[in-house]
Parts: sequence; structure tokens; C-alpha cells
Amino acid sequence: MFAIMSVPLPTAKIMSCFCCCGGPAFYSGTVGLAVFGCTGAGIAVFVSILAANFLTALVLGRAINEDKKTSKPTFRLDGRMFTDSVISAGKSLFVICVMIVFFGAFMSSLEYCGAFSFLKDAFSLSENELVLVKSCLEITSLTELSGSPFYLLPFIAAVCSFGGLCVIIQISALGVDFSLVPFFISRLTSAFLSAVICRFTYPFFIPDSVLISVTNNVKFVKVNNFVPSFCLIMMILLLTLKKRLAFSKTV
Repeated sequence: MFAIMSVPLPTAKIMSCFCCCGGPAFYSGTVGLAVFGCTGAGIAVFVSILAANFLTALVLGRAINEDKKTSKPTFRLDGRMFTDSVISAGKSLFVICVMIVFFGAFMSSLEYCGAFSFLKDAFSLSENELVLVKSCLEITSLTELSGSPFYLLPFIAAVCSFGGLCVIIQISALGVDFSLVPFFISRLTSAFLSAVICRFTYPFFIPDSVLISVTNNVKFVKVNNFVPSFCLIMMILLLTLKKRLAFSKTV
């Protein structure tokens, strides 16, 4: 038997505004090592986003406490919930992976049509500034940054805190039952807070020797890779079909 706690919808709506953050492996590896050759840079971004989310939670926590007075979490016991939760998680992961692949194709189409080149020429953007614009759409575009631009760390923290349009579309594709407008506003606020916090904290995470002797580094992490994404989608699809087949046999 498995116990599942049901969180009230208003509480879930509020918690979604600050329960949004990438993992430390992504920031220290993909952002820190791949772009700057220094894990401290990625950790600085991660800590800044956590701090901004914590401040947002302090403000919105009062609303959650008010919600607890009117509704309490309920517990349900059902032996089928474990199987249903696995299938539901598999479907959600499948949807997320499909959206990632679709958005990768969308970004490639914009690149091919010259949309980014037009933005670069129209606003006189540098290569790294153009990458930041791309990252507002797809966060993994940050791996295209070059030259170890430590001065851009606050802006990188802001973009990572926002999450990018692709992440918002993924959440929307999961079929959430509440408006994403508060989520969007809270992410913009957290992005600003992350940039401010990172501006004053990143020197504590990066050695002075690294900041003084900045050298060009080789990118050894490539996140936008079609083959691993396709393999992951197929694995999730097979797992979902296997679970459905096992469940139909028991019935």
C-alpha cells in the first residue's frame, strides 16, 4: 500500500512560484566548467538563484499559511497509486523531452532563417550578448558563451533563474490547472534578485587567480544533442508501454 499526499491547488500554485531551480550539477558542470573552466562560477549562479527563491518563498509563505487555515492536505491509500504514479511520471517526462526536441528544432529554424543575425545587426550585439538573448528562449544556449565572460555572471544568473521560454512551455504542456501568469511574474522578480545577489557574491566563489588570468577554454559539454534526447524519449516510451501491459495483464 502506498500513501499519496494531495496538496491543495492554491498551495501548489503559490509553491510553483519559487520551487523552480536547476540542479547544482548543471550549474557547476555545464555553466561553470564548460563556459568558465571554473566550478565556482556555476556554484555562484546556483547559490544566487537559491537565495532569490528563498526570499520569494518568505514573501509568499504567508499566503500558504492562510491557505492551510482553510484547507488541509489529505491522504489517500490505494495499491494502484504506485503504478499510476510511475505511468504519470513517464508521460510527463515524455512530454518534456518532446518539447525540448521541438524547441531545439525551433531554435535551429530561427538560426537558419537569420533571425538571430538580424537581432545582432539591428541592436549591435556582441556574440555573448546574442547568446544571452538565445538563452531567454532556451537555457542550454548558455554553453555557446565564449571567452570566460565573468562580467556576465549576474546576467547569466538572471537568465537561469527565469528558466527560459522553453521551460515555461514545458510546464504549460503538462496541463497544469492554474494560470501561469503569477509564475511568470515571480520568475521575472527572482531573475532580478538573482542578478543583484550574484553581482555581490560571485567574487567569493571564484579565486582571484582565475579572475586575473582568464584564458579561453575548450567546451567539452554539449547539451543540445539530438541522439541522447531521442534515446531518452524511446526509453520513457518503452517503460510506459511496459507498465501499461503489466497493468492490463493483472486486470
